[in-house]
Amino acid sequence: MPQSVPQGQPAEVSKLTLVVFSGELDRLLAAFTMATGAAACGLEVTMFFTFWGTSFLKTRSTANRKSLVEKAFGVLLPGGTGGAPLSRLHMGGIGRWLMKREMRRKGMASLDELVVLARECGVHFAVCDSSMSLMGIDRSQLSEDVAYEVCGVAHLWDRAAGGQTIFV
Repeated sequence: MPQSVPQGQPAEVSKLTLVVFSGELDRLLAAFTMATGAAACGLEVTMFFTFWGTSFLKTRSTANRKSLVEKAFGVLLPGGTGGAPLSRLHMGGIGRWLMKREMRRKGMASLDELVVLARECGVHFAVCDSSMSLMGIDRSQLSEDVAYEVCGVAHLWDRAAGGQTIFV
């Protein structure tokens, strides 16, 4: 039987699901910082990559048997951490370069380092099957550096049940 929580006190959360729908550098940094922090505090963490967030897991491009729109997505959506733009003040890449430089100067973890840390902390990675299909991304294009599960929204909500969900 579930325990009731005294009024005015938050329920103890043991799971966190981050829905990552952006492939922009600052939002990815925020998502991975929250994920690694929650995992370090003992929470079971799932990161679900959907829509533009799916491009983050993409590392290779293949053009065989793709529609014109799928080919356009492949060209317009950079894969991995290297080409992720900023959501604001991107300025043709100068903003991204300045942010990365300041992060190094202040001893902050890079996105690549946060990905490794998330993997080491046991963060579960899931990618939206429908988003992959929409954007013409197939499993062979996804990063081999990250163990991920391709699934749909129903499976995501099964995993998220009883925890908190944050959209990033």
